[in-house]
Amino acid sequence: MIRIMYKVLFIMTACIFSCCSPSEYSAKPEDYHVIPFRTIGEKIPVVKASLNDKSAWFIVDTGASVTLLNATEAQHFGFSMRAVRGEMNELTGFADRLTLSATSFCTLTIGNLKIGQRTYRSHEMNALFAIIENTEKMRIAGILGSDILAKYGMSVDYERKTLSYKVKGYFAD
Repeated sequence: MIRIMYKVLFIMTACIFSCCSPSEYSAKPEDYHVIPFRTIGEKIPVVKASLNDKSAWFIVDTGASVTLLNATEAQHFGFSMRAVRGEMNELTGFADRLTLSATSFCTLTIGNLKIGQRTYRSHEMNALFAIIENTEKMRIAGILGSDILAKYGMSVDYERKTLSYKVKGYFAD
């Protein structure tokens, strides 16, 4: 009975700490890099980053399974695309199924985290992003998805409008 209580206590503690933001437990502030983001329409977080050393904005989408680059911006940001074979050549969303391309020559920098020469997926998203560019005057390079957010342990704090990740222990690929 005592073993079961200890196991339950351990599981509850792990659940509580896994749901907290870095400032809510005993981590030191210097262990985390915090990047402010702004919102579009008070709901959609966008973070300033760089893609191939050019300033870019990314929509932070915790519900997107993959990070997508806007294929329309390939020339501006200096990346190339090729057809994808195998498991990730399509992405299904609420309304449609998209055929994706793979990218080459991409270095994404978020804060002080440099993710070099990673292959991302891309799709032409100009119709969606043109509205944002016209109203918000920002060039959207893509969508930062949960693949990158999870890999680098990034947390989105909507109240403080910050994206944070642990500085130590993460190395870009």
